[in-house]
Amino acid sequence: MEDAVGLVLMHDLSNMRSEENLVQWANLLYENAYDHRKMTDPKMPVLYASDVEYSQPIPTLVVASHFDEYPQRARAESRLHKLRLQQNFYTVSLDCRKPLLNGSSENMVINKFFDAVIDADRAKQDGTGVGGFASYRRRRIN
Repeated sequence: MEDAVGLVLMHDLSNMRSEENLVQWANLLYENAYDHRKMTDPKMPVLYASDVEYSQPIPTLVVASHFDEYPQRARAESRLHKLRLQQNFYTVSLDCRKPLLNGSSENMVINKFFDAVIDADRAKQDGTGVGGFASYRRRRIN
């Protein structure tokens, strides 16, 4: 996962075990990054690109399926509260009975996630560790 610029995690709202596994995966991801950063001397300045890479969380999209069966569980996921405070963390609940419409909140969240992935990739390519709209211009493809 050293070269990853984005992460998509999916879980099933109809299965509590799926949500528990999701939390374990996310904790494992963020704790490993934190442990790697702790192994370097915290008093030293950041010297290596890998230190910058591990100190910044990668964009993460959590997709919850079966929203049509369990709409009350989508917003009441207290286990993911700690992870939602992370920078570049996005959640979407999908209903299989409804299409994903342009301009809908779910579509906007997915677009923000992919914009964050592109920013992370551009920052990694630049070597600066700083992405954003100043480093590139986004083209709209119809």
